[in-house]
Amino acid sequence: MNGPWTHSATLQAPDAFEQDLITSIDAQRGTIAVGNAEDSTRGNFRGSVRVFRRASASSYPEVARLFASDAAMWEPDQQRSLGSDVDLDGNLIAASSRRAAYIFRLPATITSTKLYQDDFQDGNATGWQPSGGTWGVANAGATRVYRQSNLTVLNARSIWNDTQSANQSIEAQVTPTQFATSDRWFGLITRYTDENNYYYLSARNTNQILLRRRQNGVFTTIDSASLAVSPNTTYRLRLESVGTRIRAYVNGRLSLEAPDQALTAGRAGLITYGAQVNFDNVLVTPNHQTVLFSDHFEGQYWYEKWRVGSGTWIQTADESGLFSYTQDASAGQARTLAGVPVEDQVVTVKASAPVALQPGAWFGVIARYRDSGNFYYLRMGDQNSVSLRKQVDGAWTELDRASFAHEPGVNNTLRLEVIGSTLRGYVNGRLLLEAQDTSHASGTYGGDVQHPRLVR
Repeated sequence: MNGPWTHSATLQAPDAFEQDLITSIDAQRGTIAVGNAEDSTRGNFRGSVRVFRRASASSYPEVARLFASDAAMWEPDQQRSLGSDVDLDGNLIAASSRRAAYIFRLPATITSTKLYQDDFQDGNATGWQPSGGTWGVANAGATRVYRQSNLTVLNARSIWNDTQSANQSIEAQVTPTQFATSDRWFGLITRYTDENNYYYLSARNTNQILLRRRQNGVFTTIDSASLAVSPNTTYRLRLESVGTRIRAYVNGRLSLEAPDQALTAGRAGLITYGAQVNFDNVLVTPNHQTVLFSDHFEGQYWYEKWRVGSGTWIQTADESGLFSYTQDASAGQARTLAGVPVEDQVVTVKASAPVALQPGAWFGVIARYRDSGNFYYLRMGDQNSVSLRKQVDGAWTELDRASFAHEPGVNNTLRLEVIGSTLRGYVNGRLLLEAQDTSHASGTYGGDVQHPRLVR
C-alpha cells in the first residue's frame, strides 16, 4: 500500500446497532455500496444493500437501502441473503444472494420523500378530503382532534390529498367514542386511488383487527388477529405499504403482516364504519417502521452499546431474572447515551425510582442529543409533575408541563417523540405533553437522572 492514507469518515447506518456484520463492500466516486446478508429489516436472513453517498469530506450518510422484492417472508427455502457480494459500476449495483443475482439502477440524485404530519392544533383540516360521514376538527380535553361524528353513515373516509406515493406508511392515535351496533369499526388507509381500490386496516368492536384490500370493489382479507376493542380507549395504529410487504402495528407491536402486490400507489387516509372516532397526531412517511436501537440489558457485551457521560450505570437483575440498567450513584447528575445520530426518533423506556423523589430530583429520556448543552428531554420529577424541556447552549427551557404523581418503585413507560419540529411526551401510553421547536435537528438518544437511583 503506497501513499498517505487518513481516516475520512465512519459509515454508520441509523440502525447500525441492530444489524449484523457487513458481508461485502464496494466504492466508486463518492458512492459506497455495503452488503449485509443478514439484515433482518424485511425478515430473517433477507439481506440488503445499503447505499452511502458523500455529503462532505467527512460525511457519508446512508441515502438508500435496497431489498429483493421477491423474497418471501416466512419460507426458509426462499431466504435470499441479499448482499453476500456487491459490485458498483456507475449508477448500477449488482448484488448476489443465496438464490439469484440482482441489478439495481440508482438515480443520479436520491432525495427523501416528504414526511407529513398533522396534529390539528391549528384548528383546521386543510388538505384532507372527506367522503361520507361528518368530519371536522374538535376539542378533546386539552388537545384538538379530527373527528368523524356520524354513526349512521357507513364507509366514512377522509383522504390526505398531498400524500400520493408508492411506498407509504400512516400512523395515528385513534379513539373510538361510540359504535352504532355490532361489527362496526375504524382504521387507516394506504394506496388509495379511488373508493374501489385501497388497502386498509380495520379495528372492530367484535374484538378483531383485519388487514384488507379493496380492489375493483372486491374485498379481500389478507391477514387477521384478535384485538380487544372498546369505546373511549386510545389505540396507536400504523399501516405500512412498502414494496410488496403490507404490515400493521397496534401500540407499537407488529400485529399483521402479508405479502401483496395488487395495489402499487395511492394516498393515505382515515376510515370509519358506523363509529364515532377521534383521530390525532397523524403521521405519513415513505418508510416502514425501523427499530434503530433496543436493549434488554442481557448478555455479556450489552455495555458496549452505551456511552456513559456521568454517574454509575450497572447491569442488575431482579429475583425473576429480569435485567435492568441501574444508575447507582446517590447524588449528582447521571447520563448515558446510545445509537447513531438521526433526525426523527421515538425514544421509549420503562423507568422507576425506588424511593420518593426529593425536591430537585428527576429522571427521564433524551432525544436529539448533540452535546452536554444541546438536547431535548422528557423528565419525571418531584412536585408530582412531568415536563418536556430543551437545553440550548446549556440553558434549559420548559416547553410543556403536566401533573403526574410518581409512585416509588412503580415502572412508568416514558415515550418521547421528536418528529420534524413536533415534540410529544407520553406516560404509560397517554399523551400528556406537546410542543413545537426547531432548536435541534438531529442527535443521539439516552437517559438522564438527577439524584435518584434509576432502574430502566
